[in-house]
Amino acid sequence: MPLVQMPQHVLMQRVQGECLLLNLESGKYFTLDTIGTRMLDLAMDETDAETCVRQLQQEYDAEAAHIRHDFRELLDNLRTKGLTR
Repeated sequence: MPLVQMPQHVLMQRVQGECLLLNLESGKYFTLDTIGTRMLDLAMDETDAETCVRQLQQEYDAEAAHIRHDFRELLDNLRTKGLTR
C-alpha cells in the first residue's frame, strides 16, 4: 500500500509539472510546485518513506535530513487539509 492515497473527494490536475489539488468537500485547493509534485508522486507510488527520501536525494542532490523534513511536512500538511489519507 502506498504511503498516501488520494480520496475520491479530491481532484488532482497537473499543469506544466506542477499540481493543483482541490478538495470538493471543503472547496479549498492547494498547489504544489515541481518538487512538491515529485514528492507526492513518490508517496503515491512507494510504500516506504526512506525509499522516497533516497530517490529525492539522488534527483535533487540535497541532504537526506533536509529532504526527510520537507517530505514529512508536506505529507502531514496534505493529510491535515483532507487532500490525502
